[in-house]
Amino acid sequence: MKKNSLLMWLPLFLIFVIILAKKPEEKKINVAILNGPSCIPISFMMEENSNSTKSKYVFEKFATPQSVLPKMVKNEIDIAFMPLNVAAKAYNLSEKIKCVAICGNGNLSLVTKDANIKQFSDIKDKEVYVAGQGSTPEYMFLYLLNQNGIKANLNFSVPTANIPSYLIENQIDYAVLPEPFATIATNKDSNLKKAIDLQEEFKKFNKEFENYPLTVIVCTKEFVKKNPTLVKDFLDEYKKSLENTLNHPKIAAEYTQKHELGLNAQIVEKIIPYSSYVYVPANQAKEQIYNLLNIFQQIDKKSIGPKLPDENFFYSE
Repeated sequence: MKKNSLLMWLPLFLIFVIILAKKPEEKKINVAILNGPSCIPISFMMEENSNSTKSKYVFEKFATPQSVLPKMVKNEIDIAFMPLNVAAKAYNLSEKIKCVAICGNGNLSLVTKDANIKQFSDIKDKEVYVAGQGSTPEYMFLYLLNQNGIKANLNFSVPTANIPSYLIENQIDYAVLPEPFATIATNKDSNLKKAIDLQEEFKKFNKEFENYPLTVIVCTKEFVKKNPTLVKDFLDEYKKSLENTLNHPKIAAEYTQKHELGLNAQIVEKIIPYSSYVYVPANQAKEQIYNLLNIFQQIDKKSIGPKLPDENFFYSE
C-alpha cells in the first residue's frame, strides 16, 4: 500500500523538479534601428543574432526617428538609434529616455560641379538644395552661413534620395548632403565634387571639438533601471560590431544588404570610410553634445524643445 502511494506521487514530484530546473526565459531586447547609414555598424550584431540558437535581440526597422518615439514612451522599444536633436526633444517631452553614447559624427558635404567653389564664402547668394528640413543638415548649414556672415537661398523641395540624380542631370547646381548621398552622387558623375567639408568649416569656429555628434544611442529610463547588465552587454557587443565594421567594410556591406537595411552592398563598402562612425559614452561628451544643442537652439528653438536637457539626460556606464 505504501509503495503504491509513493508511485502515485512520483509523477507530481517529477513535474515539480522539472519546473524548478527550468530556467526562466531570457528577456529579448527590443532595438529600434533606422533604415540607412546609421545602422550599418550594427550589421555584424544582426548577423550574429540571426545565427544564434538563443537570439537576444529583436531588431525593428523604422523609416523615421519620429515613428520610434511613441513606442519608446510605451516601453515597447528598449534601445534606439536617432539624431541627437530628436533625442533631446523626446527627453524634453517626457524625460523617459537616456542618451547613452554618440555613435555617429557629422558627415556633411557641399556637392557641386562648379569648380569655382573653393571655400565656404563662394556659396554666397547661391541656391542650395539641403537634405532634410528640420534636421542637422539644415541647422548646421544655417549656423555656418551665420558664422561666415553670408546668406544663401535654401531649397528643400527635392527629396534627399533624389538630390544626387538632380545634380547629375544638372537640374540643380549645389546641394548639402550627408553620407551616403554625397558619395552616391560623386561616384556616379566624376564632374561632381565634395567641394566643401562642413565638418572642417565647423572646426574653424569650434576649435576645441574635432566634430559634432550626428547620431546617438538612447535607452528608455525604465530599461536602464531594471536591466543595467543587459545595457552593458548590448554596448559591449555594439562596440565589437562597430570595430568589425571599420576593419571589414566588405563583410559589413554584405550583412547590411542581407538584413535589408535600405542600402546596397556596393555603396555601403564605399561610404564606411566617410561615415564618421564612433563610439563615445555620452557622459564623456557632455560639452560636445551641449555645444551642438546650443547651436540648434540658436537657429530654431523648436529643434530640441523649450530647453537644454538636464544632467539626467545622460547615462553613466
